[in-house]
Amino acid sequence: MSKFDGKKFTRLRSFEGLPSDIIWSIGEDSQGNMWFGSYDAGITKYDGESFTNLSSADGLPGDFILGTARDDAGNMWFGGVGGLTKISGDNLTNFSIEDGLPSNAVLSILHKSDKSLWFGTVGGLAKYDEKGFHNFTVNDGMADNTVWDMAEDGKGELWLATYFGLSHYDGSKITSYTKSVGLLENGARDVAVEKNGTVWVGTEEAGLSRFDGEAFTNFTKDYGLKHTAVINDIFQDREGNIWFASVMGLHKYDGFGFTMYSRNHGGLLENSIDCSYQDDTGLLWFVGAKGMTKFDGKSFIHYSQAQGFPDEKVVDILQGKDGIFWLAFETGIARFDGKSLTQYSADHGLPVDIKEIFIDSFGNFWIISAYGLTLFENGVFIHYGREQGLEGIVTDILQDEKGNLWLGTYRGIAFVDSKQLSAISTNLEKKFDFKTLDQSHGLVDRYAYQLLFVPEGKLAVGSSRGIQIFDVPDLGSGDFSKISSSEWYHSSTGFPVKDVNPIGKNTMFLDKDGIIWAATESGNTGLVRFDYKKVNKNKTKPQLRLKDIRLNEAPVSWQSIIDYPQVIEPKDTANTVPAHVEEMLKYGKKLSEAERDSLASHFKGVTLADVSPFYMIPQDLVLPYRFNRVTFEFGTDELTNPDLIEYQYFLQDYDKVWSPVTKESKVTFGNIREGSYTFRVRARFTGVSEKGADAWTAPLEFTFQVLPPWYRTWWAYLSYALLFIAIFRYYIKRREWALRKRQEELEETVSIRTSELRAEKKKSDDLLLNILPEEVAEELKAKGNADAQLIDQVTVLFTDFKGFTQLSEKLSPKELVAEINECFSAFDLIMEKHGIEKIKTIGDAYMAAGGLPTPNQTHAIDVVKAALDIQEFMKKHKEDREARGDLFFEIRIGIHTGPVVAGIVGVKKFQYDIWGDTVNTASRMESSGEIGKVNISGTTYELVKDRTECFYRGKISAKGKGDIDMYFVERVERKD
Repeated sequence: MSKFDGKKFTRLRSFEGLPSDIIWSIGEDSQGNMWFGSYDAGITKYDGESFTNLSSADGLPGDFILGTARDDAGNMWFGGVGGLTKISGDNLTNFSIEDGLPSNAVLSILHKSDKSLWFGTVGGLAKYDEKGFHNFTVNDGMADNTVWDMAEDGKGELWLATYFGLSHYDGSKITSYTKSVGLLENGARDVAVEKNGTVWVGTEEAGLSRFDGEAFTNFTKDYGLKHTAVINDIFQDREGNIWFASVMGLHKYDGFGFTMYSRNHGGLLENSIDCSYQDDTGLLWFVGAKGMTKFDGKSFIHYSQAQGFPDEKVVDILQGKDGIFWLAFETGIARFDGKSLTQYSADHGLPVDIKEIFIDSFGNFWIISAYGLTLFENGVFIHYGREQGLEGIVTDILQDEKGNLWLGTYRGIAFVDSKQLSAISTNLEKKFDFKTLDQSHGLVDRYAYQLLFVPEGKLAVGSSRGIQIFDVPDLGSGDFSKISSSEWYHSSTGFPVKDVNPIGKNTMFLDKDGIIWAATESGNTGLVRFDYKKVNKNKTKPQLRLKDIRLNEAPVSWQSIIDYPQVIEPKDTANTVPAHVEEMLKYGKKLSEAERDSLASHFKGVTLADVSPFYMIPQDLVLPYRFNRVTFEFGTDELTNPDLIEYQYFLQDYDKVWSPVTKESKVTFGNIREGSYTFRVRARFTGVSEKGADAWTAPLEFTFQVLPPWYRTWWAYLSYALLFIAIFRYYIKRREWALRKRQEELEETVSIRTSELRAEKKKSDDLLLNILPEEVAEELKAKGNADAQLIDQVTVLFTDFKGFTQLSEKLSPKELVAEINECFSAFDLIMEKHGIEKIKTIGDAYMAAGGLPTPNQTHAIDVVKAALDIQEFMKKHKEDREARGDLFFEIRIGIHTGPVVAGIVGVKKFQYDIWGDTVNTASRMESSGEIGKVNISGTTYELVKDRTECFYRGKISAKGKGDIDMYFVERVERKD
């Protein structure tokens, strides 16, 4: 047993504890343990570290185990030569013939998606449920009773690899396929089903065989066709028999085999038959090179020139609603009532080389000839060709259920709507508006030999490029542009049909079961049966993979580079290492140490971070410039028809647009300049697909970097620059010295002047900001003046020192100014801290305001906090001065909120000031306060009451203001 993690193989053998070195089956239980079925040691469980073995000595019916599976309940099932075993936990249960198995030799086990268990034995197929076993054998249609392998397809149907062919169980019946339908040989040993329904069969001696499904069957001599000459006509009688007319006679197919009728077998007058027809009474008529033959099921009656036919060759026959027969000859047509002929020829205006005749549902009689389409009405022939708007030779004529007429031509499909057909008798000019459907509308070929209406509103077109099926287009509408839901069946799209025979009346035919029969131009496989409903359509977009990256078109063992020098641990001597695996894949052998050294030397400078598993793609690849020719190999998971995959690629910063569509899965980019690049590739499936599955995949990306050559590296450019500078300096040295000296003098002068100007400007700016708010100062500098501003709500603060006049008499002027400066400087810092604008000082009074020059919502609480900080400062200041025995100031603080006008006063010595009743009221709040207290008005209180604790003083009389609600602020409840 070997375990592969995508990079290396780890061996599990008897040396490591495995009971047997011959393993036939593998399974995994719900706990992640691996179970191995061996040739001679029974069952082994491996938990990743140790082995546990069960054999016949432990109750198994035998030690040769061929099949392993796990059911939904977590039970493990094992089948072998001795019988069937179920292991559920610690319980072991055996099943044998006595329990209903068809044989004790169980070869394979399958757990289907519907939770049922199936067992392949040498005695047949068994399905197991809680009731027991239900068995299937060759009596039920199996190819053989020995079932080697089983697989489930996307429909939940079962495929069986048996000793004598492939069997398919759809839930109701079993159909078997052998070498006669294309298997390489009958002995099938393994079977697998792709997601698109393609079945792969491993045979005993002939290799791998692909079975494309039941949609197409090519009939050859192996099926009983005596002759495989080109078939001219296909026809189904009322009994369900299908008749095939060719130049070698007639073949009748009854669903089981072919019966041959020819001149030598069955009594035909002549082998070459062009057309078959069944009349109202059930008699069969065949026309061809030697006249016409009537067949009653037992014998043939012949009609020819001896009975008055105008020509030896009859090309078509049909019966009108009145029971009268019409015959088409190459040189004319004839009305045949069973006794006599009424003939029409070129003398009556009829074109020669007639191919087919047709009567539509409106009773119009149409003739197809080598010269176009002819309408026969009241003994008059009206011809339609290029001049009448009908392009190309007409090959087929068909009418849909709405009464519209469809014509296959050498220029596509022509169409006449039912309104025109029903009005022919009143259309005196007999003109038609022919609509055309050609390659510009989506047809795969310009030639439309045969037309068929198939179920689900589809139109099938047979041409020199196989069969195309698409939705019946509404050519009667004026906005038709493209056919929709097109599906192309051809050898180039993975289907066994190359062309449809253009010579003949009905070389493509739809039988009563909806099966399309097509005659081809191949004499070897001249007949194709096409069951449109069973086509395995591609259901998903292909999975795109990057398979290899080559440098200078040489293969690279990336793991050997990243692991160099290679060191193999003693525990790995029995296992392969990642480098050895990749070397085997890239070079077909494990490199020697000398070869690995040479490889490392050759790719020196190539760096990468890691190598991805399985496809060995380098990650974070960096390439020296000498490896700037990079080849990318890519592909998809489409194994059945890889030639139906198309690619586009794009190297970012190298290409400007996506490449043309190609089927090549390899591209080389040469002379890549230094830089970072991203390679993108996308793919699409061009075969028959369900909607959306034929779209481009999301691009697969790979990013790498190319380093510059040494002469374009940064240090090379630096060397160039230094060399140039040295030469340039040598050339202009004398001039440079003089200019530099003068430049230095000028720069020094400019620097000094600039520094002086900057210093003076800073002084003036700082002075201006000390006088004015920043916003006002900027306005003044920008405009030369500042506009007065009405601010609706501002909180104004006033402070005043108690007994300032008396105290000033006791202090020297210097001490007085120093004391005031110390207090007011502290006040300035407090104002700055709370974002409050200092307005001015008047003697010992200090005035500030919050909410200007830029209004805000927090001005009231900001000013109150500042007042409390002043109060606290003055308290500590008093304590300090008292302790030193110095005189001290005591302060009153008043606050009021309201509207003010703010602006600049004066022309010289600018001052920013505020005016209004709010200012006066704030002053009264100060003068009405008490020493050491913050006195606020009722207006301010309403704005800060939710965040402060205040003492209501009542209504206090203020000079010139009357009674005002006043509050002492005790403290602020801090929420910030």
